[in-house]
Amino acid sequence: MKKAGYLLAAKWLICLIVLVCLIGSVIFMVLRSIPEKAKTSEKPEIEMRGDIKVVIDPGHGGIDSGTHDGDGFLEKDITLDIGLKMREYLLTQGVPVIMTRETDDDVSDIDGRGRHRRDLERRVKIINQGTLGVSIHVNSTSSPTEKGFIVFYPKDSKEGKALAEKAIKALTPIGHPNHDFPVPKKNIFILRNAQVPVILVEVGFMSNLEDKNKLGDLSYRQKIAEALGQAVIE
Repeated sequence: MKKAGYLLAAKWLICLIVLVCLIGSVIFMVLRSIPEKAKTSEKPEIEMRGDIKVVIDPGHGGIDSGTHDGDGFLEKDITLDIGLKMREYLLTQGVPVIMTRETDDDVSDIDGRGRHRRDLERRVKIINQGTLGVSIHVNSTSSPTEKGFIVFYPKDSKEGKALAEKAIKALTPIGHPNHDFPVPKKNIFILRNAQVPVILVEVGFMSNLEDKNKLGDLSYRQKIAEALGQAVIE
């Protein structure tokens, strides 16, 4: 009896093994029939435009912190974060981008005397490699009540003014404009020396508590980056 029981168990075990093998074969064949693209969740490749190249210039960097609150909240970090977010947005729209800096470094290749001038000269040189430029900064003043963004453009530059107007239009829904019109400037080095349309955007005042709190919010910085990106595209 025991021997018969063992034989019966062995038969059931063999049947089970055969069934598992059959199921495995079916699954294997089904997986093989699925197209390779359907198995992956890769994003479709974005076709990059060839008629434009945007230069993004996050102000300051390295030993040059820009304006600050005296407690570690630095202009150079804010401008770099917005600049990188803007680059990411533009790339998703198929717009090629050049960055004057991508890390916490200034653009000068020297230290000491003349560093600041060399930094500005190299930024202009990079901007002139593109189709247009956006320089990002944070403002500060002795008046704690002054707030909002300001967009500067080179004096007598029609294309610069047009870009500045687009920037103000895109930024206004998410922030408070210090001026609801672009401001022409001829004494800002980058605006004066750039050979392509360029704007300089002061995204807020470090010296104003409301602006400072907004600029500390990563989602607010994302909105600024996308607004500037939309202005460029338009």
